[in-house]
Amino acid sequence: MRLAHVKEYLIIICEYALAFLVVMDCNSIYANLIDSPYNMQHLALVLSVILVTLLCWYNGIGYGKLVRIVTCPVIYVIMWILFLMVFMKIQPGYTGSYIKYFLLFLPISIILFKIYRHMKKHYQLFYRTSDIVMVLAIMSLVMWLMIAVLGLAEPNIVIRTNWGGVQEVESFFGLYFQRSVQMEHIKFLGVGVYRNIGLYPESPMFNIVLILSFYTELFLREKIKYGRLSLLSLTIISTFSILGMIFSFGGLCLKAVWTLWNKKKRKVIVVGILAVLLIFLRILIGYKRIYGSGSYSMHIDDLLSCIRAWAVTPIFGNGFENYDLIYENMSQFRKESTGLTTSAGVVLAQGGLGLLGLYLFPFIMGGVKNWRESKREVAWWALGVLGLFLTFIFTYRFLMLWLLAFAYSWIGDKQEELRNGSI
Repeated sequence: MRLAHVKEYLIIICEYALAFLVVMDCNSIYANLIDSPYNMQHLALVLSVILVTLLCWYNGIGYGKLVRIVTCPVIYVIMWILFLMVFMKIQPGYTGSYIKYFLLFLPISIILFKIYRHMKKHYQLFYRTSDIVMVLAIMSLVMWLMIAVLGLAEPNIVIRTNWGGVQEVESFFGLYFQRSVQMEHIKFLGVGVYRNIGLYPESPMFNIVLILSFYTELFLREKIKYGRLSLLSLTIISTFSILGMIFSFGGLCLKAVWTLWNKKKRKVIVVGILAVLLIFLRILIGYKRIYGSGSYSMHIDDLLSCIRAWAVTPIFGNGFENYDLIYENMSQFRKESTGLTTSAGVVLAQGGLGLLGLYLFPFIMGGVKNWRESKREVAWWALGVLGLFLTFIFTYRFLMLWLLAFAYSWIGDKQEELRNGSI
């Protein structure tokens, strides 16, 4: 076997392993195991460094060239983060986490995505992530049908996890989980059915990776694979998450309307279709408001609680990982269920406008940049990711930092184009 082939296989293995760790770190059961001997984030950090080394080795990128490629965005982000550290409070005991997230994993990830842009493989890691999520979707859908719907098998072990406190979650060989709580057990056609939560503690957490994969297949693939979209759609439906359905359906609306709009003779048809789709979306939102097991009220209350907490110290927030003031501003009905639902709200309350800017700036800048360059599909993808940030809670997970790193990797493209013709 030639050395070049060995390098390729090593890179592929590292890409999939890193994508798997990032997906699992995003609030899965295994990311919150009690007394786990493995730390996914530490493993992901090590793998990221290894992958950067392999990519440089494979592509003949020396130290000098690497510095030229990555200096602009990495220095920009590190300076912003160090500035925030001077003025923003950090909850006692979380300084190490702050450093690990923002001074280690985020810059390393920016370097990774910048190298992929140099290789003209801009979306490679998201393709790998989508492949991993597809396997999880297939596995969860099969086991959900077999266990929750048809009753052909039952959970056979119990795994202890720390999600909103220590909990014991039923599992089928550790490959599928089922929680016996009201919010994960609903009535469907008059029959009680458990939601499909896959390897996650609840359906909204599973929907984060499902929707991201859905958007990757819909907007970032050069050619749409309808089998993948159908499978992801079925899995999202099986989670019975109205918000997940709204996101996936909304993505399909954008794709369909934009595709048809570019065909001049069909603009009248598009307006009619858009009206029907908007009505359907309104019905879904109304259904969530009425039958969403209180989740609609929780989303609104979370947002208001975070805004009230932010108003106390609007520039630099109340402190990284400090949830106390948010909890104090929650409504009375939330006192026994304080789990938050909005990443944007948490960032605003804890880090103020300074930290929120670190999150929002690259997506706004990248979305505008890609729109101006007629890369409308990427702009729609960025809009969808921004929606996830606003409505789901994965504030400091490595997947969120990957999304930020990808957006920041757009910085400095002009300089690279001047040196190399095109990046």
